[in-house]
Formats: sequence, C-alpha cells, structure tokens
Amino acid sequence: MENIKALGNYTLKLQCVMNESNAESFGGKPLPSHKIKFAVVEGPPTKFSVGMLEPPFRVGVPFNIPLKVHDKFGNQTKPTSDLTPVLEASGITVEYDTTVVKGTTLLIKDVKAIACVDSPLGKDYSFNITLPSLVDSPCETMKFRLLPGWPSLIHVSNRQDEEIELENGKPVLFNVEIHDAAGNITVQPKLNVVCKFLGAGSLPTYNADCSNTGKGTLSGNILFIKNIKKPQKITARIELSNFKNVPAFEQSITIIPSCQPCFLDVFFTKPDGKLEKLLPLQELNRTAGEHITDLMFALFDEGKRHLTMTKELADKIKVSWLPRFNKDLLLEGRLPNLKVPDSILDPKYCEVSLSDGSGVEFSFTVKPNAGEAALLKATAKGPKSVRLGEVWEGEIIVSVTDQHSNPIKKLPHGALSQLEVTSENLNPRQLQRALLQNVGFVLKNIRFTGDTLGQREITLTYCGLTDYVKLTIDPGLPSKLKFVHFTPAEVSIFMLSIINCLKAFRAIH
Repeated sequence: MENIKALGNYTLKLQCVMNESNAESFGGKPLPSHKIKFAVVEGPPTKFSVGMLEPPFRVGVPFNIPLKVHDKFGNQTKPTSDLTPVLEASGITVEYDTTVVKGTTLLIKDVKAIACVDSPLGKDYSFNITLPSLVDSPCETMKFRLLPGWPSLIHVSNRQDEEIELENGKPVLFNVEIHDAAGNITVQPKLNVVCKFLGAGSLPTYNADCSNTGKGTLSGNILFIKNIKKPQKITARIELSNFKNVPAFEQSITIIPSCQPCFLDVFFTKPDGKLEKLLPLQELNRTAGEHITDLMFALFDEGKRHLTMTKELADKIKVSWLPRFNKDLLLEGRLPNLKVPDSILDPKYCEVSLSDGSGVEFSFTVKPNAGEAALLKATAKGPKSVRLGEVWEGEIIVSVTDQHSNPIKKLPHGALSQLEVTSENLNPRQLQRALLQNVGFVLKNIRFTGDTLGQREITLTYCGLTDYVKLTIDPGLPSKLKFVHFTPAEVSIFMLSIINCLKAFRAIH
C-alpha cells in the first residue's frame, strides 16, 4: 500500500479473494467485501515561502509580507497560533506591528524598514525571515530595493544655533534638506519649501523647489524693518506647502539696527559761535557772494549711533557744489567751503550724499541776501529840464545796492535822515524825500531858484556813497520888459504909441 500525499477524499475497499486465483466470487456468489471512506488533509506546518509583495518599498512606510505556510509534503496548511515571525537583517532595521492569519497565509502586517539610503534611486537590502516554532526553523531571505521615505522633517543644515542675529537690510540664507523618518534626503513631486517671516510688516517670502534633489537654498530680498531703533525679534517659519503633515521649522532671528550709514546731518555755526542743526530742505540765509566756511556734518547708523569718519566713508561722500575737493576735510567732520551766489534771485540747491547707492543724502538751499550798501545809483524819471523857479515834474529814484548790484530791500531805521541832497540854488525846503520800498529813496518837488540858467548837478550822498543827476535849467515865464539902448523919454513915447494902437484895434473890432 502506497503513502497518500495528495489531499482529497478517498475510499478504501477490503475484498476477500480466492487464494490461488484472486477471484472475488465463488460458486457464482460474490465474496465478502467492505468499503472504508476517508479524507487526506494537510499536515502540520513545517515550512513556508514568501508570497507576492507590492513594491515600491520606502523607508518608514509600512508594507505587508505574506507567508505561505506548507506541511512537509508541500501542501498549503493553515498557520497555527504559535507561529511568530522573526525578521533579521544587517545594516537595516526591520520591525513589524502584528500578524494576521488569512486562510493558509500568515500575513506580517505593517512592516517598517529603517536604513540609510543615500540616493533617490534607492539601495538594495535583504533580510531573513524565520518561524522559530517550526521544526528545523526554516529561513527565507527577502531581497528588495528600499527607496527614501515620505517627507518627515525639514532639516536646515546651516542654522543649528538657537537664534540668528542679522543686521537690518541684509538677506538671510537657509540651506534646507527634506528628510524621511531615517534622516535620508527624499524627493517627491511638488516638494515646494516656503519661508515666511513673522513679527514685522512688509517682509519678503522665500521659496525653493526641492522636487528633484530633495534640497535647496532659501534666500531672496533683504530683511528690512522701517524705523528700527533697537533689536527686534522676528521668526522665520519654514514649511512644505503641499505636505501639511510635516512639522514646520521655526528659527528665531534678532534684527539689529544696521551699522551702515543711514542718516546724515548738516550743521552750521550761528553768530554766537554755537552749532545748529539744519533741517532737511531748510533755507540757509547768507550774504550774497560770500563763502560759507563753517559747515559741519555727521553720519549716523540706523540706531542713531554716531559713526567715526574713515577714509573709506570719506571717499563715498559727494557734495553738489564742488566736484573735487580735499577729502581730508571730511575726516574732520567739515564740509568744503560753499560760495553763495552773487544774485539774490539765484538761490542755490545743495546736496550732500553717499555715492554707494544707499540713498543717504541731505539737501538744503542757500538763499543769498543783499550785503551792506556798496553802490548808490540815482536815476532821473521825467523831463531832462526844468524852468527856473518852477517845480520839476519828474522825480529822482535813488537805489541802494550791495557790491553785486543786489537791491537792499530794507534800509535801516533812520536811513532817510542820512541821505544828503545838494545842488546850486536848490530849494531844500520844498524838496520832498521818501523811502521807496525794495529800492531805496525817491525825491520829488525839486525846484531851483536864483537867476542862473544852464546845467545843474544834483549831488546825492548816503553813508559815504555818492551819485549825481544832471538837469538843465531853462528860463522861466516873462516877468518884466526891458528896452536896451533907449532913453527913458524915448521909451515913454514908444509905449504911448503902442497903447493908442491897441485902443484903435479894439474900436474897429
């Protein structure tokens, strides 16, 4: 009788036969027989094999391993409750959560592999699976390619300190790597890293695409906080915009006021010798034509700290009124001399600036004022002549200017009494003198007496300044009749004849 290895239902027939002929009947009648029905089932588990797996396999990502359990004849058999898989590997950590029996399959659930994978293409690993409770502890080796896992951590390689100190107006740089659960750099589609700065307004946002390499550099525009006077803390929050389950990385940053020049002040010396700060766009009144030699300046950083002048800083300073000058002046905090325009109608815009593109500048305007009286100009307005004894119909305008011909618009108190007007036979009592706004003086009611005809020169003197105006004196209206080379008797006869003629003329008409 053979050993039955195939599973299934069987029938065993016991039959009496004749000894010699093996006949199953005798004398026409069947010999006794008996049938026994039985079934052949699988035996107890003695070995196993690994079933079909579902790649890809990623670090830290759970997967299942199906184990097909067999008896010693290779028939699949139902796993017993004492079967506990053991996973052993070198260079890789493999753990599982539990096992589940499904028919003749022992399913190892939620297997996690943790290993170093230094390439996005993955790395080949293998591990052994044993079931110690089976006879001879059969072993199966599983070979597979392990890829980096899903993004689990944002790693910033160049920022390990607890806090960053950054000068205002400078950018910050973060070297980011996207790690899986084992610390491997991983790549995924849409692996976009965003850095937002919290704690102040108008700060930029940095972006980096790490989809292809799993790493990148976050940088961009400068971090600038307006009107900062003391250190201010902000927070850099780095996150994956498409992987909300990955915790954000936060870095504290202290923004300190910039040490670079941010403010420029200009000073001038007051008459009392004290320095006074100019306001931006202020008008600085100075005498026309003079040189301003007392301008000072100072540079301050963002924290309003005074900066010591260096040669490097001095080389960056430009002034609009002089293209070239001795830069050693700047090291002493002095600005080059400034020539005030000669005309009061020509104000001068002045600017002090840094040529490094920082936008640090200071501007003001020099407004020329008329200087002291230096020139006297008398101009006759009206006829060039006047009859003797009559009031001249014109007037004399006396302008008082400085040495650059700028009118002195406001004469000092008592200036009218200092104006002297003289001329031969000029009637001083009738002469009218008055101040003329923005010009000087005006003279009216000019009248000459006496009997001298011809040209008269009027002399005008003010504060040692002199000018002249010439008028021609013409004869006045007839006042008497004089006969030349006649005796008195002849004059009387002649006059009587004229009177009689006039009477006769009137009688006719």
